[in-house]
Amino acid sequence: MTPVRLHILAEGQTEENFVNNVLRDHLSLHGIATSVSCISQKPGARSRTNKGGWNDYAVARESIYRFWRESGGADCWFTTMVDLYRIPANFPGIDVPSAMSDCYERVSALENAFEADIRTDGLWRFIPYIQLHEFEALIFADPARLDSRFPVHDEAIKGLMALSKAERPEAIDRDNPPSKRLIAAIPEYGDRKAHAGPLVAGKIGLDMLRQRCPHFGQWLARLEALA
Repeated sequence: MTPVRLHILAEGQTEENFVNNVLRDHLSLHGIATSVSCISQKPGARSRTNKGGWNDYAVARESIYRFWRESGGADCWFTTMVDLYRIPANFPGIDVPSAMSDCYERVSALENAFEADIRTDGLWRFIPYIQLHEFEALIFADPARLDSRFPVHDEAIKGLMALSKAERPEAIDRDNPPSKRLIAAIPEYGDRKAHAGPLVAGKIGLDMLRQRCPHFGQWLARLEALA
């Protein structure tokens, strides 16, 4: 049976590495051939220095359509892995859910607006995904696994574990987002996040990520169901 084709537009190198190191092999077990690329910072950009930009929705939208056209489009599914944190100011429907106190309702409303805007131009094989609130929320599913990359930070990791037990990882607030909390506890994470973050998430495992991060789990289930 021919595998289902899926292309993931990632916010940056951290998400791109997570797809390559963790998601791609898992989805292949479900008959899905997955590729990934970073959203361009500039219209039509292809070099690595101009990849990984989630600050202008118009540019992100152009990236999605460019990859759709280049892939042949009709037999390929597309999805995104981008952060709610610092979402572009020109994102569709950005003002509608701003007063929503529940982060899950807010991100769902934004994804619906995202899907409606993309499908307006005919790209119907599109599954929007916005990470609550950023990639590092996944690490808070089980911060103990940070010891595989940062073994000299036992006490800091214990503090992160206590926070993980007190809060839902995906609900850690935008004003003090997961990455800032990780860097405050483990400064080295800031320079190593693009590689260390995905490796730690892989150590945590998709079963735990689904359990602790239900919005992520719903997205993964939708991708698995494509086959």
